[in-house]
Amino acid sequence: MARNLGAICGDKNNNMNLIRFCAASAVLVSHSFALATGSAAAEPLRGLIGMTPGSMAVDVFFVLSGFLVTRSLVERGSILAFIKARILRIYPALLVSVVITVAVAGLFFTTLGAKDFLLNDKTIEYLKYNSTIFWGYASFLPGVFEGNPFGAGVNGSLWTLPREVHLYYKLALAWILFSISKSRRTFVSIFVVCVAVGGLPYMLLKDGGRFVEGSDWRLGYLFFSGGAYYVLRKWIALDWRAFAVCAASIVLAYHQGYFFPVYSLVVPYMVLCLAYAPSGFLKHYNRAGDYSYGMYIYAFPVQQSLAAAVQGIGAWALMFASFAVTLLLAFVSWNMIEQRCLRFKNVRMTDALPEGLRTRIRALAESAGALRYRMKNY
Repeated sequence: MARNLGAICGDKNNNMNLIRFCAASAVLVSHSFALATGSAAAEPLRGLIGMTPGSMAVDVFFVLSGFLVTRSLVERGSILAFIKARILRIYPALLVSVVITVAVAGLFFTTLGAKDFLLNDKTIEYLKYNSTIFWGYASFLPGVFEGNPFGAGVNGSLWTLPREVHLYYKLALAWILFSISKSRRTFVSIFVVCVAVGGLPYMLLKDGGRFVEGSDWRLGYLFFSGGAYYVLRKWIALDWRAFAVCAASIVLAYHQGYFFPVYSLVVPYMVLCLAYAPSGFLKHYNRAGDYSYGMYIYAFPVQQSLAAAVQGIGAWALMFASFAVTLLLAFVSWNMIEQRCLRFKNVRMTDALPEGLRTRIRALAESAGALRYRMKNY
């Protein structure tokens, strides 16, 4: 039975957390083969369709991010509230992860002395770039994981975060540019849909109609396509029959040599179908929490640490061992950091101030409002 996306997208009883957790786990699974063997080609699906479960998982993240972030901006209607919500979601857990990686994995596995390691330019660069993430990310720590099969990369998963933050910035910039109009929600919505519609052919043109790892065009298209689905939600029906047609079209396109263009076209619909259409026991996962971000930011350094500690560890052993350790870290990250920080999303900054200072701020605001009224009617 078809369900209108506009009627159900506000329902928090959905499968978003479960899908994101599965996507983060898929990234861990894909990385296990490369990090254990030293070859990215070792992942079974790469040779078959040119993509890995991890690559598809990143696509899922960007579709969901575009949908949810666009909704956040449009519904809040405040650029400051939007920026605050994004900062609280991305940075607290990331900062802790970066510090733990340097203090634990870095100090334990480096070939340098503790003082030389901590004062090394590469360590400072790692802390600086990976804590801010806006200007890119740093891959290496001095003397760490240099003997690992896949090389010395400490947290290769972080490459997507600067891209995602830049897309937040572009969406926020569009909101600011259209703020001169009373219909800015309409103009921003049109902007999002136009970028999504034009993004697919442009991506295929720039990337030669094939999957390109790390393509900014692909990630931008997927992000804005998720946003476009939110904008057009009232006219979109989620239906398992349509989902089946999409899946069948991907299989057919694979046999005809057009897998990636068709996949790119239908994957946003399929992701949102899975997020909102299923009902029943799957939605009970929401009670457990959202461990996907913790899984994503901790998995790679955990896997590299295990590969360094257990020489010759196989892909499957690395997969299961790293999943157990990473899940524990993700559990702690969600319950001790992420969930607590997210409680402040809807708290006004002035609420944290002393009552006397809040009273003065309100009085000043009222005086400024009265002054503007007099000047307007002078």
